[in-house]
Amino acid sequence: MFGRDYSGTVLFDAPAVDHGLKAYLFGYLFSRDNLGFLEREIITVSTLAALNGVNMQLKSHLGGARNLGVRDEQFERIFKILDECVGEAKAQNARDVLKSL
Repeated sequence: MFGRDYSGTVLFDAPAVDHGLKAYLFGYLFSRDNLGFLEREIITVSTLAALNGVNMQLKSHLGGARNLGVRDEQFERIFKILDECVGEAKAQNARDVLKSL
């Protein structure tokens, strides 16, 4: 999804971190079979965009969404919804992070 091999990174060298991310952070989202990878990634991008101080993660997941086929027009629709729901500043931050890819 992210277009590169993460073998040997902290996620694989620290099994507890890997387990925590999978079991607690994303476990519920990914354990259900009613959403595909693209829908899950859009949810993750939207959640991260609504938070403060997570631009590195947001950048990574925006790249993942792009790799899964999200086009600029679709990103703009997501950002418009974010603008309405969480505010213009957070939506603009997400736009800026996307531009940095």
